[in-house]
Amino acid sequence: MIRKVVFLVEGQTEAASFKKKFFKVYKISPHLRTIKCNGKTVTAQTYANKSKPTVLLCLNDMFKKIVCVIDRERRREDVKTLASEFKKAIIEGVLADSANNFLRKDLENKIRVCFADRMFENWILADVEGLKSSNLIKSSAKQDGFEGENGVNLLNKLMSCKYRKIEHAPTLFEFIRFSSAKKNSQSFLYFLNLFSS
Repeated sequence: MIRKVVFLVEGQTEAASFKKKFFKVYKISPHLRTIKCNGKTVTAQTYANKSKPTVLLCLNDMFKKIVCVIDRERRREDVKTLASEFKKAIIEGVLADSANNFLRKDLENKIRVCFADRMFENWILADVEGLKSSNLIKSSAKQDGFEGENGVNLLNKLMSCKYRKIEHAPTLFEFIRFSSAKKNSQSFLYFLNLFSS
């Protein structure tokens, strides 16, 4: 399943985290591509333009699913609305390229878009009990509904040291349990369903 999926992520933090966690769960490193776009302000059209060369390469590599993972940040729209808007822009961009003969229905099935609500760190926080095994989280930390909150600020409050994105995110993400995280984060559940269905 994972062999035929490619994840388009925003940066090195997500790439390193996915690589570590997916290898632990599936015993295989996932295919990853980085789309360097400022998630805080990027529009659907800008993302579509920026990701188009990578999406086209992935389509030609015959991946069955291309999963774009983006942070909602402070956008007002909910994650499902944003995912729909961005997916539409990506597909329209691919179809507008006359050098390709992709069918809309195939693109609708292959291209998947999801948003972490509000940032990748919120997915890490979706399993606080699992995180405690890392010895980086205070034993007094409690699970709460962290969707839409500032995940970085929350991690700084719950960790026994200052959160450093590049260093800590991959380690912490490795300790979350998908079975628990999907119960505490609707956006993470949506993400899991996108690549496993």
